[in-house]
Amino acid sequence: MLVLLSIFPAVLLSQIEKHPIYKASRAFEKEVPNYSSNRAKRELKLRELNQKLFLEEAKQEMPCSRQILEEVSWYLHYTADFYKVDRMLPYLEKSLSAMRIQSFANEQSPKDGSWGVCCREWFWKVVESEEAISTLSDKGELPMYQTKFLDRINSPEKLLVYLNNLLISDFQRKLIDKRKELNEGVTTLLKLILRDKPKNYYYHPKLKQTFIKFMDEKWQNPRTGFWGAWYKDGNRIIKTDDLSITFHIISYRKDKIKLWKKIVATILEIKDKPYPYGWNDIDGKMIIISNHNNYDVVRLLHYGWEYLDEKQKEEARSEIKKMLDWCLGKSIQGDGSFKYSEETLGDSYYFGVAFLNEIGFFSKENRFWTNEEFPQAEAYREKILSKLKTIKSKNQGIKDAETILHGINQ
Repeated sequence: MLVLLSIFPAVLLSQIEKHPIYKASRAFEKEVPNYSSNRAKRELKLRELNQKLFLEEAKQEMPCSRQILEEVSWYLHYTADFYKVDRMLPYLEKSLSAMRIQSFANEQSPKDGSWGVCCREWFWKVVESEEAISTLSDKGELPMYQTKFLDRINSPEKLLVYLNNLLISDFQRKLIDKRKELNEGVTTLLKLILRDKPKNYYYHPKLKQTFIKFMDEKWQNPRTGFWGAWYKDGNRIIKTDDLSITFHIISYRKDKIKLWKKIVATILEIKDKPYPYGWNDIDGKMIIISNHNNYDVVRLLHYGWEYLDEKQKEEARSEIKKMLDWCLGKSIQGDGSFKYSEETLGDSYYFGVAFLNEIGFFSKENRFWTNEEFPQAEAYREKILSKLKTIKSKNQGIKDAETILHGINQ
């Protein structure tokens, strides 16, 4: 999703703070003249185009436009490369009007076996490729071409060079906040490598072991159990606790996680901090709640429920109830749609449905936190399914939402 950077400055942090917050935009402002004003005017154009794409995706798939938007958003929010942003915004705008058929963007490249032809950065191609590989795998199929794009990290030495290069952002050396690639690229590689996908690609026999050792022995914060981006600030390293990165790592590794008691304590301790260091986005003084972030929180609580003490469980129950009330009262609309609060139309449906499913709203099987009954759940399920049938574009988020709703055992 489009991330609103934290409003808290890095200069207020201390070495001993348990859950530090780092404001990357402050570093950009220091190094780039007129950074904030330059970013703000381009942000307005990006939001306008994002809204247009959101509306178009209700009618048809727009994978090339979506790939371009993801990448230009990254350039705008995680780099200070306004030159590339200015080149890509017109390209994005043109794709929305001139490229009516974009199925070519879903095809595999015969050159390196990747997907994501409208992406320029390697890690975004990895993200697009994982989704395509998983879709094929679910159907018992393999990629047509060898996925040679993975050769870049396919040895313990290559993988460690890549991971160590991304772990620390040093704005004195390069004006890139590496958090996004850590969250998207690295955790997507983790999913592929741990699950041996695709089956017709030979991973180095020590690659999985190398990845896990890096996460457990170097990257995981021993004080909090979380993972996150690290930042060089003067002569010290600030190690952040990142909700989204931690969510992805735990989702893909599940029971093979260390420091669970610290992880669940951290989840509750960071509740009021701004995303990604806490639960909700903050824009000025406004708290922005989303089903996406709520889903991340409840899934982590679900996985770690047995490690919570009774006091922590009571606190978690109260917070989950607030999330549910917000979802039913503010997010779901009367026609079964979800109020636009995510980056894509598919995400709006997927994360809304995934949140409700994770807390057991539709089914007792998942109701880990309460014995309360939800007699209205079936009516909501049918209403959402009905609305989904009217959406012509069937991107992955829409498909996943439908799969969840059809697979529910009441």
